[in-house]
Amino acid sequence: MERLRNSVGGLDLLDYCLYQCDDYDFESYHADDLQEILDRSGSAWTVGSDPDGRPWLEKRVDPTVGKAAREEMAEQSNAAIHLQSAWHHVYRRNPDPSKAYSEAIKAVEAAACRVVLPSDSLATLGKVIGTLRSTPQKWDMVIGEVDTVRMMMETIWKDQTDRHGTDRPTPPVTQPEAEAAVQFAVTLVQLFRTGAISSTASCR
Repeated sequence: MERLRNSVGGLDLLDYCLYQCDDYDFESYHADDLQEILDRSGSAWTVGSDPDGRPWLEKRVDPTVGKAAREEMAEQSNAAIHLQSAWHHVYRRNPDPSKAYSEAIKAVEAAACRVVLPSDSLATLGKVIGTLRSTPQKWDMVIGEVDTVRMMMETIWKDQTDRHGTDRPTPPVTQPEAEAAVQFAVTLVQLFRTGAISSTASCR
């Protein structure tokens, strides 16, 4: 017990106990009570769930950002699956920034390719960015310009420091970079899913 006390913090132990619940019903394991305690204490952590629905502790984020993310992750789509994974890897107790960043890009790629290059089975985020750059006049935005969306995609695409394998060391993705990429992804996935970006041909 002394070894456990010294090697595992209280929150880590709590996270482990939550995750090991066999029943996915939060109420059976007093998750609501735990949530209330965390809220009242002003904890930086809150009760969430991983992509498989298991309860776990996740880093608390701005309520507006969290609500938008939950809405997108609840969708039945490949983009939602990747977004769930990105959120889990960036906000869990032991985050994996590189994995989170990679999944964020895949989420945007899945959402954007479906709208911009629907007939191209080999479409990539790079292709989407190139298409929007070369034919901005073919795309409508409900507000603003399509170049704004393109630049957001270019930002997370180009700033992924470990995207390519090279013969020289590359700087690892940092936690703040991964969090920013995931939040960019939430916004971009929502824009493409809701039809905020559309082809001018389909608007006629």
